[in-house]
Amino acid sequence: MKTRGLILLFLFLFSKTEADSYNKIEIRNAFVLACIDEDKNDALIERLQNIQGNDPLIAAYVGALTAVKAKFSMIPWRKYNYCKDGLKAISESIAKSPENIEIRYLRLVIEYKTPKIAGLQGDMESDKSKIAALFSNEQDIHLKKMIASFILGNNLCSEAEKHLFSNL
Repeated sequence: MKTRGLILLFLFLFSKTEADSYNKIEIRNAFVLACIDEDKNDALIERLQNIQGNDPLIAAYVGALTAVKAKFSMIPWRKYNYCKDGLKAISESIAKSPENIEIRYLRLVIEYKTPKIAGLQGDMESDKSKIAALFSNEQDIHLKKMIASFILGNNLCSEAEKHLFSNL
C-alpha cells in the first residue's frame, strides 16, 4: 500500500499538467485563424483560459484575442471596450514579463491594427524599440520569422533596423 501511495505521489508531482504542456507554435497558428473567424476566436479564448495559470504569455494571448473580438462586433462602444480590455491584459502580462518579445509583439500587432481614432496606440514605439533590442538574442526561429514578417511587411522599422529584421 505504501508503494502505491509513493507511485501516485510521484505521478502527481512529475506529470505535466495541461498548463505546463502547451505548444507555442500551435497557439500562434490558432491565433492567426482566430483573427479571421469569430467561432475560432471564442473557442481559443476558452481553451487558453483553461490553461492560463500564471503564464503571462497565455494571458497575453487571451488579451490579444479579446481585442480581436472588436473586429466581430457591430456596436462601436463594444469594439472600443474589447480593444481596451485586451490591451490592458497584454500590458499586465508585459508588467510581469517585460523581456518577453512575444508579448511585446502581440501588443504591437493589436495596437497597429487598432484604428488611430480609438487612441489606444500609446505603446507602439516602446514595443518596437524593445523588440529590436531583444530580436538578436531570441532563439525561437518561428517567432523571429513571424515578428520580422509583420514589422517588415508593415514598414514599421527604420532603414537601419531593416537589416536586423532581414537577417534570419
